[in-house]
Amino acid sequence: MYNSNITDITTLLPHRYPFLLIDRIIAYQKNFNILTIKNISYSEFCFTGHFYKNPVFPGVLILEAIAQSACLLVYKSFGMSYKNNLFYLTNIIDVKFKKKVIPGDQMLINVFVDKHHHRLIRFVGHVSVSKYIVCKATISCLLTNDVVSR
Repeated sequence: MYNSNITDITTLLPHRYPFLLIDRIIAYQKNFNILTIKNISYSEFCFTGHFYKNPVFPGVLILEAIAQSACLLVYKSFGMSYKNNLFYLTNIIDVKFKKKVIPGDQMLINVFVDKHHHRLIRFVGHVSVSKYIVCKATISCLLTNDVVSR
């Protein structure tokens, strides 16, 4: 079992509030998979208009959480961070949303490496809430030599 905190995550990812969508890494197997958590709070920025009196966490942000988890898996596996290499989402296929995500939910994001060809990597992601799968997706990402200066 692996356990991290938000400080560990922000040393690897370039994302910051409100677009940092991973709260904790709870399991990790180098070059294979990662298991992360995102706690959904009513104070999330997206709930001010999505939807009035019926807040639903947007599907596109669930996909972003899968992509950020994939990024963490690669950065941890290869000893990298956003300071040396940026990771870009290139493709999203086979997306299925099965249930809505609402305030108070805890998303468990499980991402596996499916294929790896040079700097292009394909992942399969499953997001669950209370043991029920809420989203499945296959994504591809490209690891670049682009850097962020802060």
